[in-house]
Amino acid sequence: MIVAQLLTATPRTFADGETLYGEAITTARLEIWKALSNGASAATVAIMDDNTIVYSEGFGMRNREESIGVDTSTQFNIGSISKVFTALGVLLLCDDGLVELDKPVTTYLPEFSMEDSRYKEITVRMLLNHSSG
Repeated sequence: MIVAQLLTATPRTFADGETLYGEAITTARLEIWKALSNGASAATVAIMDDNTIVYSEGFGMRNREESIGVDTSTQFNIGSISKVFTALGVLLLCDDGLVELDKPVTTYLPEFSMEDSRYKEITVRMLLNHSSG
């Protein structure tokens, strides 16, 4: 099992403007080591602030036979996690009032069609919870 995590930290800023990421880094490392001790074989973590990577580290082995470790440029298959990111993006659009979950998909994608005419009844919510048929 390969686990990949991306954590976003909210840094603490002190009076002198120094930003401290220590707590977030410690938490990230702890969570990764827990996952590794529970059977995960590899993971990476990145902590970002304002679109800048302030910390990144690879953990575990990408190839146990050849003792090749994971580093910050190791690529992982993301599997089904893309569904979560898609849903998050759609829900952010809902928060901004740009998408309504119970409107038909054709409201937003007029070119969407299927042979079965019931496609016009498929809502955004149905796609997100995989109940569109």
